[in-house]
Amino acid sequence: MLPPRNRTCERFGRLVVVATTPGRCQCACDCGSQLEVATNNLVSGNTQSCGCLQRERSAEASRTHGKTDSPEYRIWLGMVSRCYNENRVSYVSCGAVGVVVTERWHDFANFLEDMGPRPSPSHTVDRFPDGDGNYEPSNCRWATMKEQGNNRKNNVLLTKDGRTRTASQWEEELGLCRGLIYARLQQGWSEEAALAGPKKKRGVRRPRGLKKGPVPEGFRR
Repeated sequence: MLPPRNRTCERFGRLVVVATTPGRCQCACDCGSQLEVATNNLVSGNTQSCGCLQRERSAEASRTHGKTDSPEYRIWLGMVSRCYNENRVSYVSCGAVGVVVTERWHDFANFLEDMGPRPSPSHTVDRFPDGDGNYEPSNCRWATMKEQGNNRKNNVLLTKDGRTRTASQWEEELGLCRGLIYARLQQGWSEEAALAGPKKKRGVRRPRGLKKGPVPEGFRR
């Protein structure tokens, strides 16, 4: 097995490698800062500076579009940060697994031009149709948290009458409880049968001769 490549003195964007350890590189940024970066993030281009590049782009965007206080701008910053800021918690599920923001969207003005204003305060950016894909015009939409929930990888998809939807969507459409749907599936029911309709409510057996009034205990079916 070949030893890992020594990348000392190699340049990646504004970063120059000054020392290496397995899987990590100690880098000097052109702005004078130093930081440690995962080697794969350097090679992939996910990390190109200590963060100064993003700050400069944000400052430039502020000067040109005047929307730094807008919700769209805050959402854009969060999107970029998830992909390039290793100190952010959500980086683990985005930048760390290779998710990037398309180069065109490194400029907020382009992002706003492609996405437009968000439709409501409950909308945010959703990667769709590929939840594992990059942030780019062909794979992003404004969506509510409910819509994003229906786009999760671990959703159970069920088909009825030729239509495939999530259990949550069927629940809303048919008035069925998801718990009942899952229970029927676990009992071996087909998808069509599990979605056939709500379970009938148990009736009440009245004692002979009692047509009105409350039913005494012991006479329920």
